[in-house]
Amino acid sequence: MRLTQGFAEKLSMYISNETTLLDFNENVHYKPDEDELFVIENFRMPQGIINALNNPVNLENISEEDYENIRAILCGGQQNNGNYEILFTVFDSRKIIKRSRFKTILLYRDGTFTDFENKMIVIEERIDVLFRNNNLYFRSFTNAKKIFDDHLNEYYREATDEEIEEFSDQLFGDSIPNEFIDYRTRKLVFGIMKGGIPEVRRVVQVGREKFGIE
Repeated sequence: MRLTQGFAEKLSMYISNETTLLDFNENVHYKPDEDELFVIENFRMPQGIINALNNPVNLENISEEDYENIRAILCGGQQNNGNYEILFTVFDSRKIIKRSRFKTILLYRDGTFTDFENKMIVIEERIDVLFRNNNLYFRSFTNAKKIFDDHLNEYYREATDEEIEEFSDQLFGDSIPNEFIDYRTRKLVFGIMKGGIPEVRRVVQVGREKFGIE
């Protein structure tokens, strides 16, 4: 209950009427400011997450051995309009407190320190991703990818060899040297091509004319 309340308090600061929403498909290489959020409309929330919210008592209990596999903490549920509102905060191994050779966990209670041998987790009351009315809101694609992984591939993935070849042939009439092809280039090319080759060709032509670049 305390955790849910904490997330709810952060929600009004995360998104409001003053928040500027940016279509992720059109701004994949932009870094949003504090008052801006990316949005992916009509995002298909993985059914496993929906099932977990609808029937949490049917989920398996996790053990300490499972802590390293936690990718996110979420809370939310179905609203009166039938749509879901789900708040996510990213979780990683840095938020696990555990005893080690050079670290001892001590709990203080009723005037006494007790050696605690189990693992503990730290949950930040922070919103990294919001799902509301079938739209996905986030400021960092990296954090969103940690939560949804392959479910975001259709929105932002690396260009294939064939797409790299098509991109270079249609825009420059030549191949891009292999030494320039890394995962950053592939993601950049895929993002550019989503805008459509004709539009990109127009931008390239304007750039050549304005800056005198061959």
